[in-house]
Amino acid sequence: MCSDGMTTEKNRGATFSKWPQLKAVRNALRTGHCAPTVMRTLRELQGADSGPMVKLVSAMGGGIGMLRNECGAATSPILFLGLLYGQETGHDTVPKVITLGQKYLNRFKDIRGGVRCREVTPTFQHVCPCLQVMRRAPGILIDVVREDQKHRAPESPASTARGHAELLQLFHEQKFHCAHNVLLKLQDSAEVNDEHLRATWGLIGGTVLQGMTCSALTAGVLAIGLRYGGFESSYMRTPRLLFRIAAGLEFMQDKYNAFNKSMNIANSLGLWFKNTYKATECKDLLALDLSTPEGVARYISENTVERCRGICAGVAAQVKEMLKQLR
Repeated sequence: MCSDGMTTEKNRGATFSKWPQLKAVRNALRTGHCAPTVMRTLRELQGADSGPMVKLVSAMGGGIGMLRNECGAATSPILFLGLLYGQETGHDTVPKVITLGQKYLNRFKDIRGGVRCREVTPTFQHVCPCLQVMRRAPGILIDVVREDQKHRAPESPASTARGHAELLQLFHEQKFHCAHNVLLKLQDSAEVNDEHLRATWGLIGGTVLQGMTCSALTAGVLAIGLRYGGFESSYMRTPRLLFRIAAGLEFMQDKYNAFNKSMNIANSLGLWFKNTYKATECKDLLALDLSTPEGVARYISENTVERCRGICAGVAAQVKEMLKQLR
């Protein structure tokens, strides 16, 4: 359960103010789309400038590239955990952004039975479930952080943690991180900085090693957000957007919301990716599941990292070409 009213909590210099759900509702009504709304709420609860990180996630609404994969209320907290913890590891040697990210996603599933946009709500027209997860996500994430401060053990089985530690060691030796490989290739095109790299540390192996949306695709969507993302803050425009969604009217023209432009461009990338690679989720692309010890063992033994490098290179090249054409 998420907290309706938290006492002040500190984590590595971050201070979380009270009443996360109240602030989340307010932001939903002046921001609109899920990923930027949740990121804005978390950064404001932290007492930090929300603008730069909201821009980073501005194209993530609609399930990463408008493909109805991971809900933006699921992914924004993973990026926020990256900001808090970076590569800091827990007692199981696995980075906390991975273990806490997995714990957060498990808690998120309790709201709607899944973490994907298509699992949260049957269609975009059903806005109430979207508003519900935007309201509750920040409180759930903060509860996870509080539990870490109290040194509660992670929920992942020991065998899974060992497999993930082994896989992450391989990535370290190979100097490979799927999201970072893409973002670093796009540094000049999208003005990627160290904070963006820290925030995206959990975007590996299909989001905290769960085999969901390919993290190379996710990184490409983030780069588009950095380049074309806006910042919506209107109690007039956003309710109009929500009304149009609920009424089944066209709602993705740029004029309806400051995030729509970057989301539309990201959708073009997502459709290209799906057409090129015939799937968008890591477990489908690689035909193995990195969330299981067996999947990790196969990934290592079959040297699958080289295929991942190729996908990263393909995404980076496509994003560069798209950005060049859009100038």
